[in-house]
Amino acid sequence: MLSCATPHGIIEFERGMMNWRPERGPPQRLELGETIVTACLIPSPQASIQGVVMFSKQGLIIHLSIPSLVPISSTRLEGWCPESAQLVHIHGIPHVILSHGKSIEVRCLDDLKKIVSIIEFENKVDLLYLDGNKLVVIQGMKTAEIQIQDIIPLP
Repeated sequence: MLSCATPHGIIEFERGMMNWRPERGPPQRLELGETIVTACLIPSPQASIQGVVMFSKQGLIIHLSIPSLVPISSTRLEGWCPESAQLVHIHGIPHVILSHGKSIEVRCLDDLKKIVSIIEFENKVDLLYLDGNKLVVIQGMKTAEIQIQDIIPLP
């Protein structure tokens, strides 16, 4: 089971379902129909959480608001699903960084179909994480650091 803790409650993903256990109010279940493999929380300007982006095994990307669970957008990746994901804001524009196999894709959260950039690596990307203005890419025993502004062009 995959879970994410927010200031508003806990999100759990299990067997095509999303369970929302808010701090206040009754728990809710949302049928997604696909198994979620990774998710990113979307911070709000008030240092809270305003949404979640979920990625399924079958390539579905779903963006929901939190705590209302209102769908904001969704799209389907053709022929692949992300293995790791991170969310970054550049000049107020949210971007999703996705890894799959030996590559990383950057997409604008407001238009998930649009690919901003792609980076290819020699080895499989095992993990992504953010360290300040750097994206740290783990590939087996190797680590690469990439400046965020090098992979996301200025608007």
